[in-house]
Amino acid sequence: MAIVASGYKGVIYQTKDFALSELDKSFGNFLLKNEVNEWTLVKETKEIQGFLCYKATAIKTIINTKGNFKFPVIAWYCPKIPLSFGPNGFGNLPGLILELQVRNVLFEVKKIEMNLNNPPILPKIKEYKIIDEKELEKMIAKISDFKN
Repeated sequence: MAIVASGYKGVIYQTKDFALSELDKSFGNFLLKNEVNEWTLVKETKEIQGFLCYKATAIKTIINTKGNFKFPVIAWYCPKIPLSFGPNGFGNLPGLILELQVRNVLFEVKKIEMNLNNPPILPKIKEYKIIDEKELEKMIAKISDFKN
């Protein structure tokens, strides 16, 4: 239940412009393209694991067969770690996201180990077909129609 409630999507690949989430194999071999959120940078800070972090806020919109839903997202990012990534496909901030609150779920870093002499090893993006949320909703609607 915790995974479902968190919106966790499993394997996620991030680029500067979007995030790609591997869909459940029952849908086939697809990557869901999630657009980058538009962040508002806030002049509020806090320390996380000894790093000075800054607050950013955004609105996440979910569109599905039940309607359009908007909810706030709060990220705490660290400019001293100049990677524009974060948990669950959120990123595109001027530093690594060390804490992220999406609705009532909190993603937070537990431990940071860095070796600045070696660049991070990023997994190769699988060569699956890339679809957007509208295409995914059409696939879900077809499955629902088939079951009824």
